Amino acid sequence: RLVIVNDLAARCEDLRREASEGSEQASAFLQHLEEYLDHLPETTRLVFVESSKIKKSNPLHKCASKSDHGYVRGFTPPKGGALDRWIKERVREKGGRIEPRAVN
Repeated sequence: RLVIVNDLAARCEDLRREASEGSEQASAFLQHLEEYLDHLPETTRLVFVESSKIKKSNPLHKCASKSDHGYVRGFTPPKGGALDRWIKERVREKGGRIEPRAVN
């Protein structure tokens, strides 16, 4: 099973601030998240997709890095001409053809 979660890191950052201000609900959420990640079934892959780079101090980054099965990877998507070349190359690798105007 593949589970994709978008932009949770920013919310975790807010929760960390709330927890430091005494919010029990925020503290409980962060604790449950850590416990959940520690007990994720072997058949499940949980992917967090973030729209911006997250700091190492972010609770989500810490949870993923600390887990025996978790890790953090950053990816910079290609842009401009590099994106066009990447698309053409992927199509070629898959044995397909693509018209130049379809790439743009």
